Formats: sequence, C-alpha cells, structure tokens
Amino acid sequence: ANYRHQLKFVIEQPGDVDDVAAWLRRFPMIAGDRVFLMAQATDALRLAEITTWLQPLAEERGWRVSPRLHVELWGDARGV
Repeated sequence: ANYRHQLKFVIEQPGDVDDVAAWLRRFPMIAGDRVFLMAQATDALRLAEITTWLQPLAEERGWRVSPRLHVELWGDARGV
C-alpha cells in the first residue's frame, strides 16, 4: 500500500478471473483500480472474443482491462 504499483494478469478463460480474485484476497491493501486484466490472444478475432466476456467480469470487481492495440493491428507479428 505504500508503493505506487499496478498488477497485470493475463486471462485466457473465465476461470482465470476467479484465480486472480483468489490471489488478490491475500493482499487486501491492493486497490481494484490498480488491477489490470489482459486477454491472452495473438489475433484480433480472439482478442475481441475474450474481451467481450472479460470486460464485464473486470468491471464487476472494480478492475480494468488493458487493451492490446499491437495485437489488434498486427496480430502475432514480431518486429513490425
């Protein structure tokens, strides 16, 4: 609680959100607005699919979703 921080978790399936919640219960001093969820995806279609259900789950808990603009624009390409 004494340090500025953000925590980012990579999410692939809805159960992963429950795992994050369980882990965070061990650290009640972490504010929800410092928690970011990021979809595990390597193409824009999969990213959109995950974000559809991830966004509401994050909002229910006061968390944020981190966009992945590079995946939306270039997919899994490296060095673009």
